[in-house]
Amino acid sequence: MAADSDLSLHRLGTFFETLRDRRKRRLRIRYALVDLMVMSVVAVIGGADDWEGIALFVEGHLAWFRTHLNETLPRAPSASTFRDVLTCLRPDEVLPCFEAFSRSFARTHGTPEHQVIDGKALRGSWKHGLTPLKLVHAWSAAQGTLTNFRVMREGSELPAILALLGRLELKGTITTLDAGGSYKKVARAIVKAEGGYLLAIKGNQQILH
Repeated sequence: MAADSDLSLHRLGTFFETLRDRRKRRLRIRYALVDLMVMSVVAVIGGADDWEGIALFVEGHLAWFRTHLNETLPRAPSASTFRDVLTCLRPDEVLPCFEAFSRSFARTHGTPEHQVIDGKALRGSWKHGLTPLKLVHAWSAAQGTLTNFRVMREGSELPAILALLGRLELKGTITTLDAGGSYKKVARAIVKAEGGYLLAIKGNQQILH
């Protein structure tokens, strides 16, 4: 983790300053919500994929976080602290923060020439009797994930794809989708935004094939 990275931890934290902290004020709050968000994001980028992993990552890099984020951190937050605080956040409030971060990163590195839209079911999200959580996400090879939308249970990916397109900079770019996203409405939306598209068509899509 280089100290001279394009996006410092303090700047990363500014994207989460609008989040509402739902902890009760009568409780002793040891860690600022922004600090918890930044530590979690860095830990996930570093390979952590659960609450225990995030806590272990932060504990192993505590001196680094004290240097580059907050020198007054008393100790690494526990896995239960990350879980209890972050699971109270509303997804519709968190998503705009990450999108603002992605846009800022894109302005630093330029609009991607090629972006990919794809739908995936999240590994392990089917546990505890729940149906799998499916997301449609956009990413670029140069910049990584740009944004994503949830696909409603047992529903088509089309509404999520159209909503996602509305949040992307499409002008002058090529957007590719697999057969699951090959709809006329998708092509029209991309062309309207002055972008280009490449759609994969399967043999069972007889009208389009």
